[in-house]
Amino acid sequence: MSPLIWKLRRSLNANMLAEFEASFSQIHQSFFENLQKDFPRLTHAEKRLCAFIRLNLSTKEIAMVMNQDPNSVRIARVRLRRKLGLTSKSESLSEFLSRY
Repeated sequence: MSPLIWKLRRSLNANMLAEFEASFSQIHQSFFENLQKDFPRLTHAEKRLCAFIRLNLSTKEIAMVMNQDPNSVRIARVRLRRKLGLTSKSESLSEFLSRY
């Protein structure tokens, strides 16, 4: 892929993600604020992943949106569970995030 096409693709993806975050924030008004309050060490990418999970997107769907390999998303989910203190498999990440 040429460098110009790569830059354009990244720019479009960044714009789409910014629009997604704005739309998500309008619908789920306090989601990011509550997450930030309870988990101040979450990165921007982790908060975005939380939003996708909150919308019940599958790992494959998140990978397609983020233009990542599904295994990368799977690993990010495992790390996110650890960061959120979800050590038990009995509670799903989606259920946990639905309370925010």
